[in-house]
Amino acid sequence: MTAPSGEFTAADVLAARPYDCSIATSLSSDVRSAVAFAAMRRACEQLGWAYRLAGEVDAVRVANLRWLAGYRHPRYGESEGINSAVTASFAVPAPLVAQAASVGDPLQVLPVVFHLLWCGRLAADLSYPLSDRTLVSRSEER
Repeated sequence: MTAPSGEFTAADVLAARPYDCSIATSLSSDVRSAVAFAAMRRACEQLGWAYRLAGEVDAVRVANLRWLAGYRHPRYGESEGINSAVTASFAVPAPLVAQAASVGDPLQVLPVVFHLLWCGRLAADLSYPLSDRTLVSRSEER
């Protein structure tokens, strides 16, 4: 999954999609890097994978992905009842914490929300720091 902005998502990490986040200037200034990037592209294509040279990753996006990665373990998504309630509650984009609280105790619901964001079942703009006001919605790709 790729966000509308063209950036990679947490689901990309789970799907093991290769992204090369080398500094884009390496292509023009370093012939060895250009050869390595081309070899990686060919190898990925032979496996049927897409390959993307992404350049430097935004620090806010990295911080958000690190936070969400803390909720990647399946134990946070074990309760299908809570998963369904959370997913249904975000049918219309809503602020993260307020909507989680409408489903139940935020201490129990927020880990599920973060897990579903990590898995790509929910979506949020990760180019801004996650906060209580972050708008979250159901993912269009699931």
